Amino acid sequence: MRISNTLVAGLLCIVGGTSVALCEIRVTTETLDSGRTFLLVSGEIGPNDRLDSFAALAASSEAQAVVFDSPGGNVHGAMKLGRMIRALKLDTVQIRKLECASACALAFLGGVNRSALPGSIGVHRSSFDPSSSMERDDAVAGVQAMTADILSYLGEMGVSAQFLAFSLRYDQNDMRYLSASEMSELNVTTAADGEPSFSRDAGSGDETVVANLPPPETLGLADDNAIRAIKNATARFKDAGMSGLQESSRACWRVVSQKRTLDSVQYCRMLDMVGVALDQAAVEQFGPRAHISYFTTKNRASDLVEGIIAAGVANRDRAASLFEHWNVQFNRYFR
Repeated sequence: MRISNTLVAGLLCIVGGTSVALCEIRVTTETLDSGRTFLLVSGEIGPNDRLDSFAALAASSEAQAVVFDSPGGNVHGAMKLGRMIRALKLDTVQIRKLECASACALAFLGGVNRSALPGSIGVHRSSFDPSSSMERDDAVAGVQAMTADILSYLGEMGVSAQFLAFSLRYDQNDMRYLSASEMSELNVTTAADGEPSFSRDAGSGDETVVANLPPPETLGLADDNAIRAIKNATARFKDAGMSGLQESSRACWRVVSQKRTLDSVQYCRMLDMVGVALDQAAVEQFGPRAHISYFTTKNRASDLVEGIIAAGVANRDRAASLFEHWNVQFNRYFR
């Protein structure tokens, strides 16, 4: 891969109508050896992202497609981005080595032509900001309005309404990654064989598309991934107790077996460490009867080792450095 030029469009969020803050989302241009250019959208999608910079960058770069590396974000912001992608007549492409989950899946649907590898698109039930204090009737009305908005958007994009029904099966603290057949049946993808067209152009699959992204040694080290895992695991515990957290852990490691990425292993490791810490605290306070055998350091190590191997880490020193780094992250961010 070569880069003709890398441009970063700083997308601004208007907060409260007066103050302005820089969003996490950013857009860069990447060009393959074949000459085809795509936009890489990374970070969390905000509710008020200004997309004029996105449109300008798409036009100046003559990009033909959009690739995502986003954990999600705001539902309406994602649909706004999807509509912009459709208006610009861009395709969308997704690979397993990058993340497109939660609200990002809605933005992906904006592509005129859509191709994604199995396990690259994650969906679950959307939710309101936990910090918001809504009355029950207002919350119900909000859910109904959001459902109507999403169904309308799916119709615009030519995607089956069953996409929403499928997403609603999975709790907001879990994530379900779609198979090739599921994406095809739901019209999430339009490519006949499900293989991203940019990979076919280059002839070497995922590696070609991501060759100019951060080097492999940075994968599985991101602080935001660790923080997100700890936050979601803590919320899951508050909602469903240790049994719910155990279910989330098992589901998480199943995803690892599909995605085989260090970022997914890091995420599951953080979730398990939350479980171990909470179990130890319960034993200290209530005695041995409070112990959950699933969440012991020894038991969780087996999935961790298998996950590391599945992600392609064969070097013992590299694996040891990952363990150490994740321990540091957990101790830093778990409260």
